[in-house]
Amino acid sequence: MSERVHALPVELIYKVRFRFLFLCRLIDCSVGQVDRGAVTFFLHLLPTSLVFLFASVDKASIPILLLVCKSSYAWLVPILYHSIEFTTSDQISKFLHSLDTDAGPLDSPFPFVRNLYIGETPSNVGDLSYASTNWSVTTLSRLLWMSRSLERLTIINLDQNEWHKLDHTIPSSVEYLTMGPVHGSFRPQDMKQKLSLKHFTSISTYMRDDEIQDIICYPSMRTFRRILEASTMAPQWAVEQVGCISQSKHLDNMEILLFGRHEYTVLVAEVIQEQLKSITQDPRAIITRDGRTWNAIVYGEYQRSKFAFQRLLVE
Repeated sequence: MSERVHALPVELIYKVRFRFLFLCRLIDCSVGQVDRGAVTFFLHLLPTSLVFLFASVDKASIPILLLVCKSSYAWLVPILYHSIEFTTSDQISKFLHSLDTDAGPLDSPFPFVRNLYIGETPSNVGDLSYASTNWSVTTLSRLLWMSRSLERLTIINLDQNEWHKLDHTIPSSVEYLTMGPVHGSFRPQDMKQKLSLKHFTSISTYMRDDEIQDIICYPSMRTFRRILEASTMAPQWAVEQVGCISQSKHLDNMEILLFGRHEYTVLVAEVIQEQLKSITQDPRAIITRDGRTWNAIVYGEYQRSKFAFQRLLVE
């Protein structure tokens, strides 16, 4: 995003940034006394795309600008709510409590929530560890039930015995679903709501043959990926289950992604690649490697989706 700013003409950057920062300073220094008319006037001097751009770079300014006028609220709410991450149970509870309002459904920000990440990140472990009592299925169910426009959902460290309590709340709009490690049994055909699921990622989880077959044969499914640690037996077991790919006519690829130390991923990739050849010649079955941790991989994908949306707003 910052690269896009610097690609603009220098004189335009200085002109627009001055106006934007002046606007934020005017609001910030005039709490309770701000001249809304004057602030609105200055806000409308900026091209809408550049308001998006600078607000994306400096999210601290968004809550201030939301208070200015209906125009600024309409412009900036999509940035604020498109991608949300929660690493603690308290964050989820406070988020829902802050949105408890008597306002009508047209004023709710939930339709803007498209990309949701729940669980630890590479830089923040939080308190939602595996099998932790901090997981509140009731609170999480409410969050998912309200997010009816959700497209991407990542749930990390949810106890495998708790998943069945949530499956009825997963919005039908979800196209990307990532779960694990050791998630519960997943069969998209059994979900209470008919999913538009196109991409499913399983992290470090043993899956039964019939479970995998149900996933790859789901009508809308395009990619099925298993992220597995190279230094375990999991990759060898997983490649033995790839043969069922022949039963799916619409799947684009079935991927086994190996993560871990470079020397392990290289060696294991070579071994199971040879093993794969003896099981199927289907080019849709692929083996890939990544030197990062599984957490860095999936969190990086969450962030890329967030930044892609922000870029889209200014193009």
